[in-house]
This record gives sequence, structure tokens and C-alpha cells, in this order.
Amino acid sequence: MGATSTIMPYAKKYAIIFVISTVFSAANVTAGNLAVSQGASNISLTAMLTGTILNMILDPIFIYTLHLGVQGAAIATLISQIVTSAIYVRFFAGGNTFVKVGFSYFKPTSQIYGEIIKIGISTLLLQLLSSLSMSLISNAASNYGDEAVAAIGIVLRIVTLGANVVIGYMKGFRPMAGFNYGAQNYLRLRSAIKSCMQWTTGFCIIWTALIFLLANPILSLFSNDPQVLSIVVPALRANTIMFFTFGLQFTYSTLYLAMGKALAGGILNVCRQGIMIIPVILLLPTMLGLTGIIYAQAVADLLTTIVTIIFAISIHKKLSQVENSVGISN
Repeated sequence: MGATSTIMPYAKKYAIIFVISTVFSAANVTAGNLAVSQGASNISLTAMLTGTILNMILDPIFIYTLHLGVQGAAIATLISQIVTSAIYVRFFAGGNTFVKVGFSYFKPTSQIYGEIIKIGISTLLLQLLSSLSMSLISNAASNYGDEAVAAIGIVLRIVTLGANVVIGYMKGFRPMAGFNYGAQNYLRLRSAIKSCMQWTTGFCIIWTALIFLLANPILSLFSNDPQVLSIVVPALRANTIMFFTFGLQFTYSTLYLAMGKALAGGILNVCRQGIMIIPVILLLPTMLGLTGIIYAQAVADLLTTIVTIIFAISIHKKLSQVENSVGISN
């Protein structure tokens, strides 16, 4: 997956502990969705913020004060996930929830799993393909030394920070879109789509501008190595140049899934980090070397945007047809 001989010992120390934390992480994602689904979004927010802030506090303590290095970072993550789990356990054990959690309620049926898989398969594929694409990028970067691997890793982290804001917005957009589509309130659905596009695209444009203007001071927080910075500065700008389309991409992939159109939604969902990026990262570096790695995500975003626009036009035509059929004015 791109770990060089010098990076491997650190990767192992971190991974062994981090893998344990993913057990709690998976439980926390499930518990968070259960809390939000019954209107207790404040519990989910409290749990996530507590874990995140605790992780930020513990990181320097374990890494620098206790001299545990990357292993300390993993321990901080594990403790933070356990504390987050404890908050959810307390909430669900308190008896004040609409959704009751217990083994006695576990009565799976093919219908239940069918509905879960139909909508969830795209997210599963997105996670798997995202991991694969990141591995391919890191592996390609390893051919150019530890500095290239470190640079690409920094870029992915910064881009993910911006992407998570958009993804968080989609968590609110998805139930609203699904409810209004199911209730045949197409005027409000269109309003929700427009609002989502405006807010997410506006954020993406501001984020892109900040990255271009403040690339050097931002990156100096991660590394002062001149060799790393010589790669990471152009790489960050290249990976951000198409970020203004991120809101468009996720609005319509989320919309299709919210409307129950699993196949189309799944295609859009995995387009950016799977269908497009994987062949691009396999081809571009063979032609352009390190430059190909740096611009791979931008090319994948451009192709994904073109596909998304085609799907967006299609869904709006269908919505117009449905509105006309039920006598609703556009």
C-alpha cells in the first residue's frame, strides 16, 4: 500500500492499535445514526465533539510528553473512540430513547437486509474504493521517496477536512430530500436541492480560495522539510483546483440515493473515488511521472463532474415530468 522500508516500522506501530479502535468507531457510527434518526442529534454532536477534542488533547501528551511517537497517536485515538462509545451507551441505556437497542429485538429478515443493502452498498463500495485509490496513490508516490509519500498524505488529510464539511451537510440534505420526494412535495424538494447546491458550492469556492492563498502557512503546520514542501505545495493546489465541483457531485449522488434510485446513486457515489480515480492513477503516472500523481485527483474530479451534470439534467427532467403529471407548476 505504499509503505517504504523506513515508513513500515511506524506504520505497524500505529496500525496495530488503530485497528482495535475501528471496532469502537464502527459502533459509534451506528449509534450516531440511531440517535439522529430519532431526533437526538445533540447526543451525536456531543459524542463526536467530545471524542474529537479529547483526541486533540491526548495526541501531544502521548506523542511528545510521554514520548510514544506514532504509537501514542494511535492510543489517543483508541481512548477517544472508547469515550465516544461510553456516551452513546449511557444515552441508550438511559431509557429515554424512542429506539430501543437490545439483542431481544434482533430479528433480521431478508426484507430488512434487502433495504439496508440496497442503499448501503454504495457507501460500502465508496469506502472500499476510496481505500483502494488512496493505496494506489501512496504506492505510486513511494517510487519517488519518503518525501513524496509524506506530501501526498498531507494533501489527502487537508482535502478530507474540506470534503467532510460537504459530507456533513449531505447528512442533513438526504432525509429532507427523501421525505419530500416520498410526500410528492416536489416544489420543496427543488428548493432543498437549490439550497444545498448554493451552500455547498459557496463553501467549496471559499475553501479553494483559502487553500490557494494560504497554502504555504497551512502546510508549514504539517512539515518544514524543504523536499516535502516542494512536492506538497503544487500537489495541494492541484488537488483543490476542482474542489468547487464537490458540492455538485455529492448533492446529486445523495439525491439519487434519497429517492431510492440505488443504481444511479451508487454509480455517482463511487464515481470520484473509484470509477474515475483508479484508472487515472494507474495511467497518468506512467506518462507524466510524479506530475501525473499530483494531478490525478483533479482529472478524476473533472470526469466525475461531467458525469454528474448528465445525471443532474436527467433527474430534473424526470422531476418536471412527474410534476406535470400531478398538475404541479414548475
